[in-house]
Amino acid sequence: MITPNRTLLFTTLFLITIQAICTSAIAAQEAIGFNLFDLARANAGSPSCWGDTDVPRCNASVSGSATFTRCNSKNVPVNMSEGTGSLVFTTTRPSSSSWKVVFKPDWGHSVNFLRYGNDPLLRLRLRWTTTVANVNLYIKLQDDTWINNLYRRYNGMSDIYSNQTAVLYVSNYLASPSTSWQDVYIPLADFVTVNNALDLTRISAIEIGSGASTGSSYSSSRTMYIEKIKVIPSIANQYPDMIKINHFGYLPVSTKLLIISHEAGALTSEPTYFEVRDSDTDELVYTGRRFIHITASDDQSGDYVLHGDFTDLTTPGKYYITCPEIGQTSVNFEIRKDVYDTAFRDALRFFYFARSGLEIVEPYAEGHPRPAIYTNNSASVYDYDDNAADKYYDYDPANTGITTRDVQGGWFDAGDLHMDVHNNIIGLWQLMQIYDQFKDKLGPGNLNLPESNTTTNDMIPLMKWGLDWMKKMQNSDGSVHFIVYAHSSPVDHQ
Repeated sequence: MITPNRTLLFTTLFLITIQAICTSAIAAQEAIGFNLFDLARANAGSPSCWGDTDVPRCNASVSGSATFTRCNSKNVPVNMSEGTGSLVFTTTRPSSSSWKVVFKPDWGHSVNFLRYGNDPLLRLRLRWTTTVANVNLYIKLQDDTWINNLYRRYNGMSDIYSNQTAVLYVSNYLASPSTSWQDVYIPLADFVTVNNALDLTRISAIEIGSGASTGSSYSSSRTMYIEKIKVIPSIANQYPDMIKINHFGYLPVSTKLLIISHEAGALTSEPTYFEVRDSDTDELVYTGRRFIHITASDDQSGDYVLHGDFTDLTTPGKYYITCPEIGQTSVNFEIRKDVYDTAFRDALRFFYFARSGLEIVEPYAEGHPRPAIYTNNSASVYDYDDNAADKYYDYDPANTGITTRDVQGGWFDAGDLHMDVHNNIIGLWQLMQIYDQFKDKLGPGNLNLPESNTTTNDMIPLMKWGLDWMKKMQNSDGSVHFIVYAHSSPVDHQ
């Protein structure tokens, strides 16, 4: 639809453990992981409540005679004096009643829980104010596979996918709840054991609750604090990423900096040097004994930050950086004159993959084909009617009965499949700037587009796709239709 705008698993038990860091210079620092709730790492300030406007979105609800002490109708209280800041679950659950809290990791968009490996765990850090052995909790994961049905619809097929859920119980992973802080580790594979159709790469919601099937009822108030909800690659996962480098690599003659960053107290002493080694032979090729900058506490993250400089290393090759004093090693990187070329080409080819109304086919898909989406935008309907006073907008006086328009083309919005003129303008402006400054970096056929030929710079058809669509969105009086979106069925019309 066009909108006008005149002005523009139950099988594995895990014991609670205390991580031991082996390298003598390193104290405790929490390892890499995907934080669903962790105020210490969210730069969220000092909230007293967590709800629909926060990430993750969070709301609590009850059924029957259960109670949940909330900030308002559904938000969950936060107590910043508990741990590093904790959610507060104060509840009762009499017989045949239940309560639950639903978290949506990315405001309800699906999130890949396998981003840190194929065998991750869901970690909960929690404690009770009183012994509550009879207050068992369930954990439910839900996926969101709507995109699979959309692709089927684009190919003229019916929906066959439905969102899947899987439920596990905390008592299978925590034998004895305590008034002290405890870490619960639940393998995500256990959820798949419960329901092998669950897609861990597209999780849209986590639900924590207590119901009739989870344990004995309780009529007296119980309080539980949750300090962390996190997806981690393993239990004993020493933080491996104190050394940060440019993953793209470095040009031979460019400035080459590394960053060493860590939480306060994570090191008993700061490193005094770093080494650059050949990633194939481990041969030492450069030693840096001077850190050019150090800050005791970064104003955004609170981390301690050091900068190292190895600009003098100009020999092309594959390398890694190590700090023996803290037992840390970087990922591999390259030094070469064309180190940014692949990233530059990939960024430009995004505009091909984002084309609406076009099937992405080989050989241009380069391994990522998809069906055409919104080919019927050649007859996209309006959200107004010249014959209805409350929807009247006479954009074409010569054709008062028109109800559709050809707006096929354009680029999808970065987050979903609708299209905005303002976002397309930004992308087009960026392409024009790139063409103006870097057109010599590209030539005919470099981007492998359907329009590529032997004489025209590939940036020209890349930009023309966006310009042609904007012309379709413009009216003769200078006004512009600014958005195209799915009205009811994404197959029938927009």
